[in-house]
Amino acid sequence: MSKPGQDAEATEPVRATRYYRGLTHAAIRRPVGTAAITSVVLVIGLFFLSRLPVDLLPEVVYPLVRVDVAYPGVAPEVMEEQVTRPIERQLASTEGLVAMASEAEEGSTDISLLFRHGTDLDVALQDASRLLERARGQLPDDVEPPRLSKFDPGAQAVYEAGFSSTERSARDVRDWLDQRLAPQLQSIPGVSGVLTVGGQERELEVIVDQQRLRSYGLSLADVSNQLAAENQNVSAGNITSSSLEVRARTEGRFRSAEDVARVLLRIPGSQERIRVDQIAEVRDGFREQRVFVRLDGQQATQLAIFKQPDANTVDVVDQVRERLDSLRASGFIPEDIVFRTTRDGAYFVRASVQSVASAAILGGTLAMLVVLFFLGSVRGSLVIGLSIPLAIMATFALMGGAGISLNVISLGGLALGVGLLLDNAIVMLENIERHRNKLAEDPQEAAHAGADE
Repeated sequence: MSKPGQDAEATEPVRATRYYRGLTHAAIRRPVGTAAITSVVLVIGLFFLSRLPVDLLPEVVYPLVRVDVAYPGVAPEVMEEQVTRPIERQLASTEGLVAMASEAEEGSTDISLLFRHGTDLDVALQDASRLLERARGQLPDDVEPPRLSKFDPGAQAVYEAGFSSTERSARDVRDWLDQRLAPQLQSIPGVSGVLTVGGQERELEVIVDQQRLRSYGLSLADVSNQLAAENQNVSAGNITSSSLEVRARTEGRFRSAEDVARVLLRIPGSQERIRVDQIAEVRDGFREQRVFVRLDGQQATQLAIFKQPDANTVDVVDQVRERLDSLRASGFIPEDIVFRTTRDGAYFVRASVQSVASAAILGGTLAMLVVLFFLGSVRGSLVIGLSIPLAIMATFALMGGAGISLNVISLGGLALGVGLLLDNAIVMLENIERHRNKLAEDPQEAAHAGADE
């Protein structure tokens, strides 16, 4: 039977061996290696910090596919009977389909296909496209081709601005935006599309005199078919010589009302031809305006910028603003054209990110002050303060490797994780201090014991 002193001596090596097991004890035993790993984590986190995509919300794949069909000038009842129902009958057999909803209005119909969560939308899109091709044979001949696309609630404009002019007409402003400014903004990295809305869109109008048309034995179809046949560029083959070869073509696209007025129409039953302006009035006008945009009470045109799915919202908006400022400074944007930003996606992203980041910083600062007040240890407060950026940089490194963006959800989780980290750090630090002060242990032994408990 052993003595109490011998029992303590026999159990002491086992206790010491237990202290040196695990990652925590290895970090205490190897401070230099721990500092080196910490430095590597900080560097990797800083490397990924400037490269993480920033957005308001995370990218979420919704199991929804939409079918859009345009049939201009057709009443909603006719759209439902001749377009919506034939498409619904074919798409109802799409694999994995849970629900289908449709909405018909004048000139267009929208059909939404909802699939089960986890469905591969690429496969579902191919299946729906195959069935949609089968349905096209049951649609009217003059209906526009259906458009099939995956629904993306995040595919909204990241930047919008209103453009107006004190000297130009609404049609000239719209034409300048489409032809001059839009190509300049389309070339910005991360921009997927530029859309102009409102204003007056240029259109060459042919107003036919019905009495004159009937007097020549012509119909509206004859005029329409002839104009469509003339309004195209035709290849003229190659012109070759001993030293070069030139590819030629004829420019037949209409550029002005005079080009349309000069088109010749053959009179049925004779060899005579008449010009279009003999049976119609040709005007260089604009389409019927259905969308109206106002900027400070004045008629304007809206310009919307869309970004690519993996692009950084803040970077795209900043580059758009810089490009507009440089174009204004260089004189590319005329002085008479006035524009004002009406939507800035980067503002909401910055405000959300800053609010979450400030909450995390404030929480860490308060935790340091609490430790300093209760424990009276400056070193302990610094340890708590260093644990926050280390954990955040480690999280940024993992987010960069996983392709996760900085958004409200991820930053909210990061702030919550920082709070849990501070709680654990405070408990462990206070327990180590208890071993050092009350139990009078060696600092390293106290660290092992406090961490082990």
